[in-house]
Amino acid sequence: VLNTEVCHVHNFHTFITGGATARTQLHWLEVVLEEAQATGDSVLITGHIAPGIWSGCWGAYSELYESLLARYAHSVSGQIFGHQHSGSFRLLRSPSISSTPAYGVAYVTPSLTSYKNQNPSFRLYQLGGTSLKISDIEQYYLKLGAADADGNGGPLLWSPGYIPRSVLTVPDLTPPSWQDVLNRMWGNETFAKAVRATEANGREWMGNNEVRDYLCGITGVTDAEYVKCSGKSEEVMIRQYTGSAHTYVLTAMFPFHVALDHFKDVLTGIDPSDVSPVY
Repeated sequence: VLNTEVCHVHNFHTFITGGATARTQLHWLEVVLEEAQATGDSVLITGHIAPGIWSGCWGAYSELYESLLARYAHSVSGQIFGHQHSGSFRLLRSPSISSTPAYGVAYVTPSLTSYKNQNPSFRLYQLGGTSLKISDIEQYYLKLGAADADGNGGPLLWSPGYIPRSVLTVPDLTPPSWQDVLNRMWGNETFAKAVRATEANGREWMGNNEVRDYLCGITGVTDAEYVKCSGKSEEVMIRQYTGSAHTYVLTAMFPFHVALDHFKDVLTGIDPSDVSPVY
């Protein structure tokens, strides 16, 4: 289990320390994977925030994570994350360019909460074979409107929703199959929107609604590839992720009083209007 808050763009400690804690955690992960490879064991990696600046995880961490897992791909049975509230996936590559075949898939599980009018949802991941690779996924969701209308305190009825192998008509959940799905989405925007709607259980997909950004985000996890694919700078990506229109990127990522409290001792000649609370 990874504490992926160490790579979150909202983590001020990571920002001011240059990601020292994040690198320490990746070193620990390297030791675990090295031991697993030596003993023939499989490792299932879980965490909150998926790799990639599109997920809200700094690009430097994501690139190191992707490079590390490439060396131990045969020992990793799966990668399961959350945070985004709508289901999704990310393809990992080595080297990290879109023309390189994907070696791994990081799954993003939808949220069990109703945050921003989402239907609560959960997934069942099936691990199969001696390697315990993720072989199947079943996603279930709760129809909020129906549950509210019922109002009798009875059992909650969870409906089957997204089952990738049947919905996407793929033979398996290997990286090449997910690459095929991605290729089909790049070639057919209607199909891409339909997949995204199914991932979100019929509700509005959480995050930036631009289809190209969505496809760029799942194509890879490094900043350089996302910038090239989307045509947007890292600054623009951070603003979109945070939903902030602040003039400075620093105050787009962190509450103003947090940044001011850290830098106040080295700031001189500050105009009062520069330090008024922006909570």
